[in-house]
Amino acid sequence: MKNKFIREQIDILKGEGHDWDLLSTSSLYKKELRKNTSKVEMIQSYLNASKKMYDVFKTNNHPAPGLSVIWSNPLCIPFLFLCRHTTELSIKYYLEKHNINFKSMHDIKSLYKKTNINNKEYDELIEAFNILDKTGTMLRYSVDNSDNEFRDKPYFVKSDQIIIYTEKLSKELLELSNQ
Repeated sequence: MKNKFIREQIDILKGEGHDWDLLSTSSLYKKELRKNTSKVEMIQSYLNASKKMYDVFKTNNHPAPGLSVIWSNPLCIPFLFLCRHTTELSIKYYLEKHNINFKSMHDIKSLYKKTNINNKEYDELIEAFNILDKTGTMLRYSVDNSDNEFRDKPYFVKSDQIIIYTEKLSKELLELSNQ
């Protein structure tokens, strides 16, 4: 493969290791370990990205105590997408590990109900994701297939609570998956 953006191999002895980033460490594992490890790695990657994004946009939106800034290029939408996607992947991993059928569902509330987890904070997080993006498309696009706007009214979110509970739920689902 000859491409300036992607390679399947690099020569670390020639110093190329400093110029390239490994996409996925699980790809280096033996085949029998790779599938399970890659799913967890994906969940943790999205969680890590959402935490990093939160740190950046929280500083931009609240640069000093008592000061809030509203700007036209917010990171809140991609942050919420990453949190929601982390949660969806975590739920699906849990369901798969417990042999619970979910087909190709993306409805976050329906998926979560299949876990039978009873936790008021998690329920509220899932409901927030359901309002903001029930199907997994509303935080990726501005309009649906019929050109109807997804965001026709303002929403204000508690991003600090969303990242805390996204991480808690994701970690709990991963722990419960391996029991």
